[in-house]
Amino acid sequence: MNYLLTLLVAIVGGIVMSLIHAPLPWTLGPITAVSLCSLLLRRRFRWPLGVRNTALILLGYAMGRPFNAETGHAILTQLPIMLTAVTIMQTLRMLSVVFCIPFLATHVLPSEAGTHGAAAAAAASPETILLFIMLAFPCIAKWIVRRNRRA
Repeated sequence: MNYLLTLLVAIVGGIVMSLIHAPLPWTLGPITAVSLCSLLLRRRFRWPLGVRNTALILLGYAMGRPFNAETGHAILTQLPIMLTAVTIMQTLRMLSVVFCIPFLATHVLPSEAGTHGAAAAAAASPETILLFIMLAFPCIAKWIVRRNRRA
């Protein structure tokens, strides 16, 4: 019975994504629909492992089928630009981590010897508290969802 419910939710998700012309509707639709229903209904959706693995093989074939020599040539001609884009995005990601972590460690986390100076003023400011809440909310929400799933 649970397998049929999962199948129904997945089919509805695929149809909805197809109707709104989303990319990869029969991949993203079922994933989105089952994830949302699982979250909202607080229930586990199950699917046989063999069926999942077979579906992944078919999905891989369907996604790779349009790849041909012409596609490979187009990728090779654009490869330098794609490598520039990937390099830029990874550099931005690395810089954001390098700047955010020290900021959070200095202004959000309390020091062991007690807060003093600018860190004490920043730790008590409404902006810092708001930032902490904004950063903590997704973590707490994920913890609640996982706890409710296990129950």
